[in-house]
Amino acid sequence: MLQLCELSIVPNYLCSALHCQCVLAIQIWPQVKAANPHLSSVTEIGAVVGAMWRDLDPVEKQRYNDQFNKEKVTVRNYMQWCFFFFSCMLQLCSRAFLITCS
Repeated sequence: MLQLCELSIVPNYLCSALHCQCVLAIQIWPQVKAANPHLSSVTEIGAVVGAMWRDLDPVEKQRYNDQFNKEKVTVRNYMQWCFFFFSCMLQLCSRAFLITCS
């Protein structure tokens, strides 16, 4: 089945939910960067953020995982709606084209 992202109808960032570690990274990135001004590269800051993720307690990790799973369902439902909408639009356009050509 052809995905909408492959058709460039829907931007790629809408085709998947942010992974739980990415959500944490977005939330704490400015704080880590401000607390460690000696870290100059994205890789170094990412290493610190990754270490913070590994050190996070399981209950807190589960909270991020639950948020990820909830967003994943939302994105899947949105994509199904988009596919249905664009399929209907394609059918309407093709019918209108056939009517005007006959």
